[in-house]
Amino acid sequence: MVAYKKWGDEEAVRAHPIAELLKLYVHFHEEAKTQPELEDEGRAWFKKLEDGNEEATELWTWFREESLKEFQKVYDLLGVEFESFNGEAFYNDKMDRIVAMLEEKNLLVESEGAMVVSLEDENLPPCLIKKKDGATLYATRDLAAASIAMRRTISSKRTTSSAASRHFTLSNCSQSSVNSATTSSMACTTCRSA
Repeated sequence: MVAYKKWGDEEAVRAHPIAELLKLYVHFHEEAKTQPELEDEGRAWFKKLEDGNEEATELWTWFREESLKEFQKVYDLLGVEFESFNGEAFYNDKMDRIVAMLEEKNLLVESEGAMVVSLEDENLPPCLIKKKDGATLYATRDLAAASIAMRRTISSKRTTSSAASRHFTLSNCSQSSVNSATTSSMACTTCRSA
C-alpha cells in the first residue's frame, strides 16, 4: 500500500494490475534498502488494515480482487478449485477473541512491550502474539484459523452424529415402513420411532 500511495498510478494499475503491482512491490523493496523507514510505513499501513481503516481496506480489497482474477486463470488451466479464498485478512476481526482466550488462560505475558506466549517449558522461543504497536502476527492468525477449523470439525461431527443416530434408529427399527417425505419428519410409520 505504501508503494502504491508513493509511486502508484491508478490508471496503470487498472490497465495491467499484476504487472504494475509487481513493479511497485519490487520498487518498494529496492527503495527500502536505502530508506529503512519505508518498512515502518508498511507496518503502519498493515496495522491500519487490521484496524479496519477505510482507505487501507479499499486498497487491499482492490489489489486482492485483481490478483485473484489473474490467479484464477492459472487455477483454471490447472483444473484447480478452491472452497475458499480466505487469506490472512479474513482473520482480522477474529484475533481479539484469540488474544482474549490466551489472556483468560493466563498464557499471555508482556515481553519488551509485546505480548507473547512463553514456550520455555517446551524449550522453544516465545510465540509472539501482538507486537508493541498492537498489530498481530502470523501466529495469531494461525491460532484463529485453527480455532475456526476446530469449531467447524466439532460442528460437522455433531451434525454427522445426529444424522447417523437418526439413520441407525430408523435402520434398526423392527418395522420397515419409513415415512421420509421430509427429513425433519423422518420416522418409522409403524412404531413412530424417529
